[in-house]
Amino acid sequence: MDAVGTVLMDDILEEYDIQGEDYGVPETYIGEPLSYVIMAEEEEFPTVGREVHFSGHAGGLIFRVIEVDDSVIARVEVEKILVKHKK
Repeated sequence: MDAVGTVLMDDILEEYDIQGEDYGVPETYIGEPLSYVIMAEEEEFPTVGREVHFSGHAGGLIFRVIEVDDSVIARVEVEKILVKHKK
């Protein structure tokens, strides 16, 4: 899924119908824009292609910067990864 950097983490979790804690998203990022989350995790302004990963017992989320425009994170690709359970 593609999103703009101003989209809130809550919106991503709602879109995927998941709980942040199940996918390793820290509670402090709930309600924050994706651009803030990415910069906080990277501890600097990211370049195109940089990824932020979260993982928990149910799966993971990958946030990939795909467009930066004039020092603004313009677009982010979000990927949900499911945990494969062994039988």
